[in-house]
Amino acid sequence: MRYQGPQLPSKGNYVIIMNHRTRLDWIFALVYTAPESCFRIALKESLANLPGLGWLAQCQFYLFLRRNLKEDLVQIDRSAWYYSNVLRKTQLLFFPEGTDLTQNTSLKSHSHVMKTKPHRYTEQAALEYTISPKTAGFLHVLNANLGRGSDLFIFDASIMYPDGLVQNETDLLFGLCSPVIDIKFTRYNVLKEVPICEGIANQETADWLIDRWIEKENYLKKYYEAYPEIEDQFKEIRVQETKEILHAMFWLFVTAVIAVLIMCTWNVLVYYLLTTAVLLLLPTLQNNRIHDFLYRLAHDFRIRNAHTCEYDLNKLNK
Repeated sequence: MRYQGPQLPSKGNYVIIMNHRTRLDWIFALVYTAPESCFRIALKESLANLPGLGWLAQCQFYLFLRRNLKEDLVQIDRSAWYYSNVLRKTQLLFFPEGTDLTQNTSLKSHSHVMKTKPHRYTEQAALEYTISPKTAGFLHVLNANLGRGSDLFIFDASIMYPDGLVQNETDLLFGLCSPVIDIKFTRYNVLKEVPICEGIANQETADWLIDRWIEKENYLKKYYEAYPEIEDQFKEIRVQETKEILHAMFWLFVTAVIAVLIMCTWNVLVYYLLTTAVLLLLPTLQNNRIHDFLYRLAHDFRIRNAHTCEYDLNKLNK
């Protein structure tokens, strides 16, 4: 796995916007992040209730989108509040295209552009390596994060699979994986390099995103045409440090021990099955999720704490 451009910093507030070539892009993107970073990903709703990984992602407060604009805007606001008040410095990976690139999604994208952005249809209809980005969600993500400080950055990431790609989880399950994965990063300071009006993202910001996607399309076309002659423009990801390897070995050991206990100990197996059933059924029965519960818990605690501080100040003033 290789990269071009600035490395992703381990700290700070920034949003990564990436083309969604396959369903597994987000997994490979994790490799490019620093281990100590507070990295979160915008994923589709159906992944939230996956046993194990889905629940863990909810507990880590990943952003799950339902592809319903009204509901998604609420989730974006909640996530931005949680990142700002609980996690503080967070990095979010967001896919403006909304879905991975296939022949079917490409045709739907062209139809959508013709209806919603006819003035830009000619330049977007020729998209081959990307899908036209949906600007409403991106604008809301940007506006929700602009209030978290003046150091907000956007990293425009272009992911490429020059020697074949893995389109979905089934391919990965059977051991198929792209031998080479390249990502090109471009960094933008939001307040200095992205058109916003009085601290608010607007239609000019949406046009800026579309322009970036047209640039991305042109770059991807040149990349695939020139590969492998341009390989020397990319750097290999650094070798894992000893500390990180030890961390990985420790958690693999813990996972193996838990797996053995589940398989060999009746009490642990019963506890595991009951916990799994509760975590799987409750979100479905209540039309709710673990990370919605965490949001309400943190939000209510924040309000109670603020009221307590206000009461203490009033007592001191008296």
